[in-house]
Amino acid sequence: MTPIKKIFKAAAVVSAAALLITGCSQTGGEAGGGAASPETINWTVRANNLFNGHFDPHKSQIDASEMIGRLSLDSLTYLDDKGELHPWLAKSWETSEDGKTVTFKLRDDVTFHDGEKFNAEAVKANFEHIMAEETDSAQANLLLGGEAYEGTEVVDDYTVAVKFSRPNAPFLNNTSRASLGFYSPKALQAGQDKLSAGGADVTVGTGPWKLTKLESGTSISYERNADYKWAPQGYDLSKNLAKQLEVSVVPDDELRVKRLSSGETDVVSEVTPNSADSVEEGLHSQPSPGIPYSYYLNQANGHLADQKVRQALVLGANIDEAVKAVYSDHVDRAWSALAPNTPNTTGDKLEGVNKFDRARAEQLLDEAGWVRPADGVIREKGGNKLELSYIAWTPRSDENQTLSELLIADWKEIGIDVKYEVLEPEQYNALYEPGKYDITDWGYSSTDADILRNHLHSEGFQNAPHVQDPEIDAKIDAAAATFDAAERTRIYDELLQWNADQVYILPIHQNSKTTAVSSKVTGLEYDAFGYPQFFNVGKK
Repeated sequence: MTPIKKIFKAAAVVSAAALLITGCSQTGGEAGGGAASPETINWTVRANNLFNGHFDPHKSQIDASEMIGRLSLDSLTYLDDKGELHPWLAKSWETSEDGKTVTFKLRDDVTFHDGEKFNAEAVKANFEHIMAEETDSAQANLLLGGEAYEGTEVVDDYTVAVKFSRPNAPFLNNTSRASLGFYSPKALQAGQDKLSAGGADVTVGTGPWKLTKLESGTSISYERNADYKWAPQGYDLSKNLAKQLEVSVVPDDELRVKRLSSGETDVVSEVTPNSADSVEEGLHSQPSPGIPYSYYLNQANGHLADQKVRQALVLGANIDEAVKAVYSDHVDRAWSALAPNTPNTTGDKLEGVNKFDRARAEQLLDEAGWVRPADGVIREKGGNKLELSYIAWTPRSDENQTLSELLIADWKEIGIDVKYEVLEPEQYNALYEPGKYDITDWGYSSTDADILRNHLHSEGFQNAPHVQDPEIDAKIDAAAATFDAAERTRIYDELLQWNADQVYILPIHQNSKTTAVSSKVTGLEYDAFGYPQFFNVGKK
């Protein structure tokens, strides 16, 4: 693949995508500050649905919750852009011989924005909040171990032990996530509705930036935490630091990029591959391990219960040509349900598997009993047409829209009629939650191959294919329970091959996080997800 032009840096670890949604997107506007001020950094983001109850990363699973949450909420560990884990609020840690307890030694010089001390009680309060029923966590509870989490024990003021009912190999990397970041215990008492909405009085952490003002749907203002001295290893907080950070929410992809060239902003996140061509200065593009942008085939809703029909969908769609038509050489086709650079996998082994083969797709549909009527295009069986429902939510990118149209046209050529709907989030959820669809789509990044649990385990919170297979559950559980890297890789590779045969997750293309940065900006770094890190950011 030809890389995006002017890439400054490409490191391999993670990115993410928004999934089950609870509100409508807002239109962005101007934030205060002004890009001309050397003491103010202006950051423009898409942040779809952030203001619709997704401000709390303890509760929400969308990208923007973690990306924006990181400004205020620190974590026990820090995973850098090379995938290396470093101490942060935890000075050190050790895992028990049975793998069921992780004990952290905490820093004793950390304070929350409200002046309260960060300590073991604060860790316990936050982890209890994540697991509380009223939080209704969509992701953080699973990162903390889900049903395997037994509790957090305060050993002393600055020592805390996190206990599980079984070994939990993914947990340490997960502690680097903003989803497992820390609010002031006083802020947690404000209640979930307020935390989900965000605001200066509740988004109170230990982070380098204090939230001072939130204009729902348009902007967020921050001031630098003058007391901050506990950044992760490698960040220099001694010079050229901006004092204000203004975040503007602009859903339109092209408009975000134009704001950089006009001087209205200094940093633009969530740059799409196609809009990157118009960026005239620094681009940082970072590959995204985890689940690529994929289609999820719901075997519980009807026709897709038949493996041959699912196989016909992947073989009958010219995915290579569709991806190339939409993205040119900026994006690679995905072959596996996990990106090749996801830790503990060798997903590149599947390259070329399920390659476009229209004749074989037609043969599979014939074998499944779906025949073309003499005077029709769409196949039928027992008087029923081979019709599938495909649901997606707004806002829908132009790229995803065009991809869908191209693949739907391919499927019609083999006799499958795909009814495609782009829905408002409330309408989408009304169909998604009870499983009244055949196809839906998203990508989902992760620092660990255990992300398959969310999507293929019987109890996975985003098990969109509605897979219910005790053998697969056991394999996913076994992979998370062993600290033997080679054994984890072996199990995940088996799961990926199984999915390639069963086609519950139909991979479409690889993802990346791309950020455009003004040449005036100094000190901007990136974490394992490719999110920009504003610890020591300044401006020339």
